[in-house]
Amino acid sequence: MKRLALILILLSLAIISGCTSPTPAPPPKAEPPESLTGRSAFQKLFVTARGWAPDARPYLLQSGVVGDNKGGGGKAVLWSASFASAALRSSKPYSWSGIDAPDTPSRGVNPGTQDSYTPSNDFDIQFLKVDSDVAFDVARKHGGDKLLQEKPDTPVTYLLDWDHTGGKLIWHVIYSTSRNGAPLVVDVDATTPNSHYSLFHFFQTGGRIQMAHELPPLPYDYAALEPVIDAATMKLHHDMHHAAYVKNLNAALEKHPQLQSKSAEDLIRDLSALPEDIRGAVRNNGGGHVNHTMFWKIMKPQGGGDPTGPIAEAITQAFGSFSDFKTKFNDAGVKQFGSGWAWLAGKPGGEVQVISTPNQDNPISQGLFPIFGNDVWEHAYYLKYNNRRPEYLAAWWNAVNWDEVNNRYAAFKSGK
Repeated sequence: MKRLALILILLSLAIISGCTSPTPAPPPKAEPPESLTGRSAFQKLFVTARGWAPDARPYLLQSGVVGDNKGGGGKAVLWSASFASAALRSSKPYSWSGIDAPDTPSRGVNPGTQDSYTPSNDFDIQFLKVDSDVAFDVARKHGGDKLLQEKPDTPVTYLLDWDHTGGKLIWHVIYSTSRNGAPLVVDVDATTPNSHYSLFHFFQTGGRIQMAHELPPLPYDYAALEPVIDAATMKLHHDMHHAAYVKNLNAALEKHPQLQSKSAEDLIRDLSALPEDIRGAVRNNGGGHVNHTMFWKIMKPQGGGDPTGPIAEAITQAFGSFSDFKTKFNDAGVKQFGSGWAWLAGKPGGEVQVISTPNQDNPISQGLFPIFGNDVWEHAYYLKYNNRRPEYLAAWWNAVNWDEVNNRYAAFKSGK
């Protein structure tokens, strides 16, 4: 009887248990965001990149911001680095993420897509002696603290690249998500411990730190000229290459402060008058600054078409037709050996001609007026067109801003 009672009790418990829903497991606890300094993130990325290519060398490291993680203190929850392999003749980006958020890479190291682009500014990681947190402390003393006091929500991003002129790695501490239009950028020597130098000549104006020569913001979005020029090329071209010319020009002028008040155009107008120790640097970097400042302005979204107004008349008079002019201009760009520019230049007598110049040389240095020009350095087109320079030159006419070209032609004719 006792045995029967026990069996009934057990059966009842089993029935009750079967009708009762199991207690759901608690959801996994979200991991807090992890922030790293640039060097700590770089080490993780570098190890993974060496698995892709044993000879992988970095050429760029930059941070990103997500939500409330604004990048203060030299740390960030997102870092990305690009690596080049001479053996594979290609490059590959990698990213590290320390946060779970929409539209961000998963936590840890994530590989990107291999590309045929092979940069010339790669460097040895052993040169990185100063971390991003130290760079941030330097930037604080050069206007960063004041800016964050006035605008505490300002994001801070970090970009590390190689300075060819000084033979150093440079931290660019950028008080924005992009150098384009940033209210403050402070450059810090990342190679020499316990030391820093500003590559810019700083002065205060209206609470904003400026330099003798500044990187102008793009007059449109990075993607605005697509499909002629892709957003990645515009960002690389403006934020790195043009910025490097400005940086190196300011560095050269620090040796001769009496020249810092001169415009870049005046500096390259008579190169023989410059001190010999900076003549080459001003020719290359002053020319690069002048050339690119013009370049951004003579392009616009939905540009192109046939020229109108006085410039159209000048082209027809000098070359017979716009079609014949384009052929001559493109031919000058194709035949320019190595890096350089193709130009429509104005002569002192008022006529116009097509010329090409090597490197960053500008027609101003030859006593000519640069009405407009096209950049045929590989960094201007290689990501999209690879080695197909003629294709880039032909497509470029669809982005020309003829209104600005007419403005420049009017300045030439007026003798300005």
